Amino acid sequence: MYATHRPGYPLDAVRWLVGRVRRSVLDLGAGSGSLTHALISAGHAVIAAEPSRAMLAELAARGLEVPLVQSGAEALPFASGSFDVVTVATAFHWFDAAAALPQAAAVLKPGGRLALVWNIRSEADGWAAELGELLRAAQPPGLVGDWATDSVRAVAESPLFGPLEAADFPFEQMLDRAGLVGLAASRSYVIALSSTRRRRLLESVGRLFDSAAGADTRVDLPYSARCWRSERLAGPG
Repeated sequence: MYATHRPGYPLDAVRWLVGRVRRSVLDLGAGSGSLTHALISAGHAVIAAEPSRAMLAELAARGLEVPLVQSGAEALPFASGSFDVVTVATAFHWFDAAAALPQAAAVLKPGGRLALVWNIRSEADGWAAELGELLRAAQPPGLVGDWATDSVRAVAESPLFGPLEAADFPFEQMLDRAGLVGLAASRSYVIALSSTRRRRLLESVGRLFDSAAGADTRVDLPYSARCWRSERLAGPG
């Protein structure tokens, strides 16, 4: 499964994004459900929306027992004021913000919150920095870093939402050799490579694991859950 090697989202980040009391949440662009799972674990009532039928099938296979809706962010099939929070995890950069933000605002209750998060690999030094260099060599120029967090500017500039608050939550993902190679292989830009380039890249990632792990069977890959939240502003009427 696509989600097997991807990191989850830490509980302290979920609490900052959504709150500690039970809330109705639309997890938009839910993908294979990493944030959906974290939201459920934190006690929230969640509906997951995802445009890709293949990703919805993966999410369903996780058995999370939440309503699943096939829908893009730009045309949401929900009544106005349906949710306390709309979350987007490592996906907002794929949206047409000019269309998606009015849709998100419409389905939020008055004073509701838009909450965005990206899992950012920490690449300050050591083998994690080498991993970043390997992956960036295969990465299309259209993304900023691996994550395109600059897309949050669309929220900051929107008249529909209030000031953006930001916070970072460091955590680590423990990976064995297959897990690290699988994590690299799951990147969309790696999937898009020719079979020869993809094989060479993944072989390099495997050698990097061997060097980093030494006698250990696992490594800890450092991340930060980079979060933003903004309240829906009251509209006319």
